Amino acid sequence: MDSKVLLITGGAKRIGAEIAKKFHDEGFNVILSFQSSSAEATEVASKLNKLRKNSAVAKKINLAKLDTLDLFFREC
Repeated sequence: MDSKVLLITGGAKRIGAEIAKKFHDEGFNVILSFQSSSAEATEVASKLNKLRKNSAVAKKINLAKLDTLDLFFREC
């Protein structure tokens, strides 16, 4: 079975975190990207992983830098 994966930019706080929770509840695995909110993103991912193991990850991604994006997509 193929997993549905959603990349959420700014997924560590407020609206982004709520979007992550909503899609996670609907069966998506989520990637929470952040710039400086590492602790918050890690906490959201941890809470989601308690509900469904290995279903969320927090990643620092600078969307303004192409080399960072290229590296991110190669890791996926």
